[in-house]
Amino acid sequence: MGYDRDDILEQIEKNIPTKCERCGARLYFKGSGRYVCQRCHIDYYDDFGLIKKYIDENGPAPAVEISVKTGVKLEVIDMLLEKGRLEMPGELKEAERCERCGALFPIGRYCKECIEDTSKGIMNIFKNEEAQRRKFAISKQARDKETKDKYEKDRMHYLNHIKDQW
Repeated sequence: MGYDRDDILEQIEKNIPTKCERCGARLYFKGSGRYVCQRCHIDYYDDFGLIKKYIDENGPAPAVEISVKTGVKLEVIDMLLEKGRLEMPGELKEAERCERCGALFPIGRYCKECIEDTSKGIMNIFKNEEAQRRKFAISKQARDKETKDKYEKDRMHYLNHIKDQW
């Protein structure tokens, strides 16, 4: 994609409404990109909310049409698709290929199966690391005890009856 992620993220953050344009009161987030004024109860929308509202009212549409009708930049729509906040409906005409297995899927970099496999693999790594830590701790305790016992056994001792003779 021909855009800078940081610039797009900054653009998204700039388009989050914070104050009512009518009365200046603080807006409260109601979910899915919708914000409501605490005084006049007027709805405001961020980029995601504008897109969602347009799709809810008009049905699925091409990204270019959504961009033109809502005023949201095409790059923002692409990023929301990449992040999984938006989905492309219908056939996979312009599908992506999974970077891991090559399967066709609508959005993102990895298909659902590869995401699940990777998640399971990561969880197994953490479980194995924890088991290794426990095993090491137990073996260290055993080594420490063995070393202490050997040290006690090999250590020079004074015998009381010999000590008294000197």
